Amino acid sequence: HETLFATVHRQWLRKKRRLTAAAVDAANSALQRLLHRGSVTQTGLAKLLKDIQSVSADLPDAVTRHRLQSANYCRFDVVCHTTQMPLEAGGSWDWEFADPNRMLSLMLRESETLQDLYGHAIARHRPSQENPWTLMIGYDEFCPGGMFDVANDRKSMNLSFTFVQLGEHAIRSDDAWFTPVVVRHSMVCKVDGSWGAMLRYYLCLQLISPAGLAAAGVPVTIWGEDVIIFASLGYMVAD
Repeated sequence: HETLFATVHRQWLRKKRRLTAAAVDAANSALQRLLHRGSVTQTGLAKLLKDIQSVSADLPDAVTRHRLQSANYCRFDVVCHTTQMPLEAGGSWDWEFADPNRMLSLMLRESETLQDLYGHAIARHRPSQENPWTLMIGYDEFCPGGMFDVANDRKSMNLSFTFVQLGEHAIRSDDAWFTPVVVRHSMVCKVDGSWGAMLRYYLCLQLISPAGLAAAGVPVTIWGEDVIIFASLGYMVAD
């Protein structure tokens, strides 16, 4: 929300001189609503974008929850990885999550801010198979809802990762972390081996698969230059 507000505020400053006093008051009111928008659901995001439309013409006219959901599915399909996990009761379950290596390549290719962050880190320490970066993984279960109204039936395991070489200041920010795995606790309990088996599969994919960080490395584009990021697992943070 803060990033969206900053972008809209810059656009607003450029147009301010051309606006009437009434339009100025209306735009200021819309910007204040952006600062106090607390919901992070699809419905909340749709309402947020409608507020942005009142001070910016850069968004399509029809911003709906359905269109946002469709866009999310299209983006997820680009990085989706599916594997069959055996169930304790027999049979198997198709586990879908974001391939962390494809996700890393995609995000860096499309975000100039991330390219700057990774570019400066590469300038300080260019990763190689002999001198890899240090991968940091964190995971924990989260329950949606309020402090006094927790929805335990929707509890999910979330896994995120970053790299130590990005710097302490960066990894204290959400912007430096990727979250490829969000899976319902109810499904984790049904898998043979539970979260341990799922985490083992994930680590093998990210690190030692043919396109893994510790095997062939992950190709990314930084400032127009192709770079291969190699990394080894250094830290796992869990409750």
